[in-house]
Amino acid sequence: MAVKVADAYHRSLCFEDVTIEKAQADFEKVIKSDKPLDLKAVKALSDFMMHRVIGLARKYNKPIQVPTGLQAGDGNII
Repeated sequence: MAVKVADAYHRSLCFEDVTIEKAQADFEKVIKSDKPLDLKAVKALSDFMMHRVIGLARKYNKPIQVPTGLQAGDGNII
């Protein structure tokens, strides 16, 4: 079993170190919104969760696969 990170298909792989307070503020935006939010609007939550997932993978000694999405959705033009 491994952890697959599919975020490269939707966002930058630059995951900043975010405080739990910033992540919680974004989570509250998601809970209160009656429509889907732009990923940029909740980037802090996404960043925080990725750090948490990576930490758990390390704790349980699980490999992490990070496809970079280089040829996804662009007609395979490098």
